[in-house]
Amino acid sequence: MEVGPALQRGDRDWELGSESRKDDGRSSKNMEIAMASEAIGMIETKGLVALVQATDAMLKAASVKFMGWNKVGSGLCSVYVSGDVGSVRAAVDAGASAAREVGEVISVHLIARPHSNLASVLPK
Repeated sequence: MEVGPALQRGDRDWELGSESRKDDGRSSKNMEIAMASEAIGMIETKGLVALVQATDAMLKAASVKFMGWNKVGSGLCSVYVSGDVGSVRAAVDAGASAAREVGEVISVHLIARPHSNLASVLPK
């Protein structure tokens, strides 16, 4: 693969075939590649306080990105984070443990290498 002039300058411009990604946006081809190398972590709790505690612990425990949260109903709330598989695993474990100290954890799940279309059902 040839290195483009932007990469030689160090502009963090990644080239893949005819597609490229700059820091200000992603092409669809690169979004699929990024989703394939990442993971999504989810924690569902009963009550907002446990969810806030879980989110705080996840963001402090590992280098993960907060994707959002949603109120499911009947007191259930879910939070979503993304990052590399190891970081998301560590974050979800820390978040679930912290949430159990102050409330009830309903479900904890990690999806490694999620399909690119899955992003359409997650909070923005």
